[in-house]
Amino acid sequence: PRNIIIKDGIWHLIDLELSGIEPYLKDYATLLERALRLNKWQPGIMELIEGSYTQVRPFSGSESRFLPYLCCFPRRYWRICQQRFQARLPWSESRYASRFWELTNTEKDRSKLLRSWLSERNQPKLQYLEDIDDSFLYP
Repeated sequence: PRNIIIKDGIWHLIDLELSGIEPYLKDYATLLERALRLNKWQPGIMELIEGSYTQVRPFSGSESRFLPYLCCFPRRYWRICQQRFQARLPWSESRYASRFWELTNTEKDRSKLLRSWLSERNQPKLQYLEDIDDSFLYP
């Protein structure tokens, strides 16, 4: 990530002046996804981050139920499409294609970990978006 520098095994956060206001759970899901991706989707990373985070700020029941679905959202695919079609970044087609292939190559490991996580938490399969209690997102 562009706002984390790791030096001598210590993580330093930088450029916080560019931070925005969003539900903290989205930021947590983004941190979790980045850490998992950088560690090749090792399950222990998920438990380490969640355990550390919840010592400081435990999740409510609805947050715990919503988090796996938020983590399953294909954020990186969405971001590439947003960059290509909305922001219209001046990248070559081969650059977009290589980014998609990079994601596609890691999707199997990501999917396996997330399916396992959903199963462990006995997450029900949703029929409708209305089944999600998202009231905590808009306090």
